[in-house]
Order: sequence, then structure tokens, then C-alpha cells
Amino acid sequence: MKRSRFGAWLLIFLLAVSLLSAWAMEQVHAPVAADLEAAGQAALSGSWDRAAAHMNAASNRWTRWQGLRCCFADHGPSEQIDAALAELRQYAAAGEPTAFAAAAARTACQVEAIWQAHGLKWWNLL
Repeated sequence: MKRSRFGAWLLIFLLAVSLLSAWAMEQVHAPVAADLEAAGQAALSGSWDRAAAHMNAASNRWTRWQGLRCCFADHGPSEQIDAALAELRQYAAAGEPTAFAAAAARTACQVEAIWQAHGLKWWNLL
């Protein structure tokens, strides 16, 4: 009987951790994607100061939560996003608004794909 109770509590604990991690992945990555989209829009409108501020905010948030992301997400897409953020910095330094906006939109989609893959969705249960 003790083993059954222990097993039940273990399953409840694992369910709670998985729900919490799904919630945390969305809370961490949604603002990064939003900042990247805002950076691209600002670059297209000619406001490089705002574009740089949004890009830096997204980059800082991305690196701040690297430990959490590495615990739950695949490292391949995360490394691709790291490379895309470095590419964004180069486009910003060169002053290329179209390339910057395109790279920001692509990177925002990649970030969104990471948290969508770990979100509480019915297709993730299968």
C-alpha cells in the first residue's frame, strides 16, 4: 500500500512539474518573440534606436533564461536562434533595415516554435 501511495504522489509531482514547465516556457519565450517582431517593424519604419532597444531586450531575455531552456528544449534550435541573434546584430551594425527585419521575423518564428513545442497543447500529448 505504501508503494501505491508513493507512486501516486510521484505521478502527481511529475504532472505538476510538466504543467509548470509548459507554462514557464511560454512566459519566458513569448516576450522574446514579441520584442523581435517589434524590432523588425521599428527597423522598417526607420527607427534604428527602437529597433536596437527591442533587439537588445530580446537578446537579454533569451540569454537570461538559457538554463531553463536547456533543461526542457532541444539544443539544436536554441543554437540556431543564438546564431540568428548574432546575425541580427550584424545587420543592425551595417544599417540594413530589410535584411534586419527579415532576420528578426524569422528569429521570432523560431523562438515561437520552441515554446509552442513545449506548450500545453493537445497535439503535444500524442
